[in-house]
Amino acid sequence: VLVGGQDSTLRKQVDSWVAPVQGDGSLGAWTPATPLPRPKFHHTVVLHRGWLYALGGLETSTSVDAGWRARFADGKVGAWEPLPATPEPRSHHSAVVVGDTLFAIGG
Repeated sequence: VLVGGQDSTLRKQVDSWVAPVQGDGSLGAWTPATPLPRPKFHHTVVLHRGWLYALGGLETSTSVDAGWRARFADGKVGAWEPLPATPEPRSHHSAVVVGDTLFAIGG
């Protein structure tokens, strides 16, 4: 899953794309998926129990505390829903899930 980002003209993106992983580890064709509600880059996206979580990042040139989640099943991204704000705006951070806890690291 590829979510948001910045293109070569420095324009922030809302696009989402999905490519299936083949049995040999190669990727199939990228197909469009449900776009983010707002442009975002230098954010993180993690998958946990059928949900994609997109946290923080930059919108225009400002770090944000906004995040969204979307169902991810059968290679399809559902509608993005807002998450509660993080304690502080973050960009250039990492995120992982351990057990049932999501960790946002650094930024």
